[in-house]
Amino acid sequence: MATCTVVSSESTASSLVILRFPFRSDKQNANYVSQIILVIDRSGSMAGGPWKQLQSAVKAIDEMNQTLQRDAYTEPIVITYNDTVSVTNLASVAKTTASGSTDFVKAFAQVQTTIKELGSEKRIVIIFMT
Repeated sequence: MATCTVVSSESTASSLVILRFPFRSDKQNANYVSQIILVIDRSGSMAGGPWKQLQSAVKAIDEMNQTLQRDAYTEPIVITYNDTVSVTNLASVAKTTASGSTDFVKAFAQVQTTIKELGSEKRIVIIFMT
């Protein structure tokens, strides 16, 4: 079990988020690894402080991922959405801005497609960030 602590501070609010989720393979089956899927709301309602906090959380997850020296094929999958959806990587979240409307249907459809593509050999952990 890995723990990721995120501390974010804005002029009007501060937050502490502690995430705990499995990163390592199952003891019974060494090939049964965890696949993290981050589903990130980048709609206009996330602009400003919420977006900065979300970016801090993603940065902390990326740093934890690097610390654990995970294999490249277990890099977290990042799905961002507003009125469109895209599959990207952790680093791109820092370069993205929040704008547009919120289309959860497209986000959930992409999650479903991604899970089907992964197959059943991985334990899937979905972190929905909104």
